[in-house]
Amino acid sequence: MGCRTASLLSIVLTIPFFAIQRAVDTPKSARKVNEDEFQFCQKVAKYKQVEWIKDKDNSYAYIGTEGIKTNTQDPVGWMVEQANQIYKEYSLIGDRNYNRFDHIFPKDSHTAADSEWAKGVATHYNKLISEAAASRSRLEHEEGIALTATSSKGNKIEIVSVISTDPDGESPIWEIARKGENVDIQMAKNKDWKTEKQYPYKAVALIDQSKIDVGLISPTTLAAYGKTIEKDKIFGNLKLEFQLGISKNDVDDKFAAAEKYLETQRDAIPETERDRRAAALWHNNNRAIAGKMFTEFVANRLQELQVEQIKVIGLQYETNELKDRQWQPNESLNCRMAIESNLQSPIYDKRVIQVQTGDQWKNMGVVHNDAAYLPIGSQFIANINISVSKKDADLAIDRSTLKLPEIWHGLSPERVKEAVNLDEIVPKLKEAITKAAANQPTMTEFVAKLADENVGLKAQVQLGGRINGITYLYEGQAVKASLIEMSWKNLAAMGVKYEPERDREALTSVSNSPQRITQATPQDDFKEKVIAETPQQSVAITGKPVKMVYPLKMHGEANPLSVDTCIEAMRGHGRCHTTRRYEPYAAYGFKEGDIAIAIAGEQKVAFKVGKQYKITPEMLNDVAYQQQWSQMEKHSAKELTTFQGHSNTWGMHFQPLGDYVDGKIMPFSTQPIKSDNTIVAEIQQLMEWSRTADYLGKSEKYIDRIQDLIAGESITEKAQQAMHKDHQSLSHHVASQWREILAIKSEYVESQNGNLIFERKGNEGKYRATWEQATDTLTLDTKVVNQDKFQYSPLLVQQGLEIMHSQVTVRDAKNCDRALQLIAESQKGRQEQR
Repeated sequence: MGCRTASLLSIVLTIPFFAIQRAVDTPKSARKVNEDEFQFCQKVAKYKQVEWIKDKDNSYAYIGTEGIKTNTQDPVGWMVEQANQIYKEYSLIGDRNYNRFDHIFPKDSHTAADSEWAKGVATHYNKLISEAAASRSRLEHEEGIALTATSSKGNKIEIVSVISTDPDGESPIWEIARKGENVDIQMAKNKDWKTEKQYPYKAVALIDQSKIDVGLISPTTLAAYGKTIEKDKIFGNLKLEFQLGISKNDVDDKFAAAEKYLETQRDAIPETERDRRAAALWHNNNRAIAGKMFTEFVANRLQELQVEQIKVIGLQYETNELKDRQWQPNESLNCRMAIESNLQSPIYDKRVIQVQTGDQWKNMGVVHNDAAYLPIGSQFIANINISVSKKDADLAIDRSTLKLPEIWHGLSPERVKEAVNLDEIVPKLKEAITKAAANQPTMTEFVAKLADENVGLKAQVQLGGRINGITYLYEGQAVKASLIEMSWKNLAAMGVKYEPERDREALTSVSNSPQRITQATPQDDFKEKVIAETPQQSVAITGKPVKMVYPLKMHGEANPLSVDTCIEAMRGHGRCHTTRRYEPYAAYGFKEGDIAIAIAGEQKVAFKVGKQYKITPEMLNDVAYQQQWSQMEKHSAKELTTFQGHSNTWGMHFQPLGDYVDGKIMPFSTQPIKSDNTIVAEIQQLMEWSRTADYLGKSEKYIDRIQDLIAGESITEKAQQAMHKDHQSLSHHVASQWREILAIKSEYVESQNGNLIFERKGNEGKYRATWEQATDTLTLDTKVVNQDKFQYSPLLVQQGLEIMHSQVTVRDAKNCDRALQLIAESQKGRQEQR
């Protein structure tokens, strides 16, 4: 028995040895893993942050944003995508001006004392929210354990992000803090690009001639000590103690405290005064606070229509179908709110006011950005007052005549009875849809047949090709497909066939215009060739005139032509191409082969429309294309680079035919065109504003709005104010930069009689910056030629913080940037030599 036991134990003991040997030998003889399969497995196994989980608690997800983010293919993700699509389709929250809602509370419904109270409440509440938001932004780096370093005088330095600095816990700092011992702490620059902006300094412990990173200096400490915290400064003999960092509960408590403050303030107000206090908050630009504190009062104001007047603009343009009407003072007419459904119109998809004349509705103008939005289809009688300039009008609404559209969501049964009756529209629309769906067409064919029936179609199409929503455009109305039982499911049941790859273009291109675009016939093409070869013939012009009043943009290069405007360059000087930030065919209502006109003041040039095409980001950066573009446009190739960063750039070829005079095409005259200097100056001013906005880092949408003004939109007072504000911002930026340059000791800055002077000579301009320190006056001069003599002319004068005079442009700002770069490179070179 003993022998058998000994044998068994021997076998048991040898088993691990075999396993260990196999573990050692297996990797030696193993084949190398297939790299492609290994990479695939890594991708599959890699953890991916689920966006909807992170975003699901965001209470602002459906306020002014695109909804909850998704990045996964799962049932919840699909539901979120569906919700996002519906939100985009039905949301009332869009890019609308703040003052559009002023009328909800009358401006005279509160006192000056109420305004002072509103300002005080808002200031304190915003302070609480700012502190809570700051804590939330610090939570990522300050959650968990922190350290307090206390000097012998009781001054404290807070050190955060301790665990992430030493995740393995190997630093001797932990033991020093546990024992409450003292240590020397040195300040050092934090060079981690992820955190350096919020935490510019880190704490380094000096222990036994070694430097050990401890953590980051908290923003609270920096705010408390200011410039006392600086690089390489050592704080000696500090006692380290553990403390708890920020927790999520702390952040939640701060936000809750802010909301509790509003509740306390509201409860202290007598019921009879609350309406007044709500109005005071509303008109002191604190509408979110008004909604939180006085939700019931705000809701009550929204129960009834508060709109008394609507402004319409653009009456001077051809889109105004009542342009030739002789208006009587305070003329009352039946009006309605509609959407321009003609995709070829330059005001496509914008809200317009239509006026009833007989049995027809005619476009009057576009609803001003500041005006309140009524539901599409709303009808009312209004007194129409045309302005002196005849470019805009005010519509005073008779509120007793208002009828809201039947399909509008959210109306009470009582209000639905007063709604506009669409019984005449919907049956005709459904009949047109049924007719277009006959014989099992493809979606592309279906859209084309709808266009024949003057019905437009807008579809919400997901990346995978799934159709989430359809809207029909008919008779000035935007009708949701689901409300008339003509959604995609209904169309599929009727036999309409849809394949994403084949039909996507039909749902997103100009083919869904309510007006069918017909193709040019061979006979038409032949006629156009005859016109081109034999001028002085009457000819039909297609589409809207194209403005060509802009100067040729040479960016400092020599102009090889004898003319300097776009329209002159068309007249026998080789210009045969134009570039726009929108699709030319759709904007101007013509197509390839049509004859259209370009205008500059009273001058008109006829041209044959060529192909249009999308200019891609790759093309914008292609040197060969830039040169080709320059040859066609007659601008400098550098001008093409100004379109970089914009996602909707189009090019169009054309063939100039001759001057357009009295309905005929005439040979180009040798006499130069008398340009409209006012228009040219205005456009040059707008172009400089566009460059300024780009330099200041404004959004693409902001710059595109400036481009709309350049393309011919009326310049509003608000636009003038924005342009002035941006120029002021540029002026202050340039002045601030020059003060920084002159404050740096360098070989480029001279001191003369108490003045600091920087003078730069060379190709980048002859300019001089002077800082007269006795009067704190900064002057930027540029060198100009006057009567064959060089002299300095002031570009910018700033006294203290006030700009006294400014003519600076983006070019001057870039000169300033180069000067600053020059000094930085010079100082870096000297440091390297040392």
